[in-house]
Amino acid sequence: MNKRTKKIDASNKRIIMIAVYEVSTFIEWLIADKATGRKFNRHTMREGGSGQLEGPAAEYAFDRWCEDNWLIRQYVGNDKTFIDFVVGETDRKYGIDVKAKKRSGRANVQRGCSCHVELRLEQENCHMYVFASCTGNIVEMLGWMAKKEFWQRCKRVTKGQVTDGLTEVADAGKIEAKELRPMSDLANQLMGELWKANTRCLQNRA
Repeated sequence: MNKRTKKIDASNKRIIMIAVYEVSTFIEWLIADKATGRKFNRHTMREGGSGQLEGPAAEYAFDRWCEDNWLIRQYVGNDKTFIDFVVGETDRKYGIDVKAKKRSGRANVQRGCSCHVELRLEQENCHMYVFASCTGNIVEMLGWMAKKEFWQRCKRVTKGQVTDGLTEVADAGKIEAKELRPMSDLANQLMGELWKANTRCLQNRA
């Protein structure tokens, strides 16, 4: 089920569109069936590998979002790459890394809601990050940012550092969700770029 809600950033009255998805019981069962209950490797931040549940849920939600926006995509998260999806076709494709964070309650963009990318991934080969917040079976697509822009604008934090009253669990780049670009902009940009790519392809064939 897909919903769209409006949240207002009080600092500049900007209306933020967040795509909200509810993960069905069946999909939850499929995700849980794949979880190992232990850390994948030394980079797994949560004990018991609990992040194995939020990550696939966010990927499922992004796949649904692509479908809702008529975007051609390929899931490559099982290919041991740093990206989860390749969006597009012909000569223009975008590698997208979906970042999920488990929260105890729904994301509050106005009061402060941070998004992280581990520092070890700064040199990964991808074009964009999409950030999601997971609460139970609800996934909120908070927004996106181009990889280059993210690392130019983010605040770098170190493991064990206390920021905003919370202890950081990994060396990472950190940014507030209200600074992200809305998902509607990502859809418009991808559709525009893919339309141009298809036009060039047809012109080359003529």
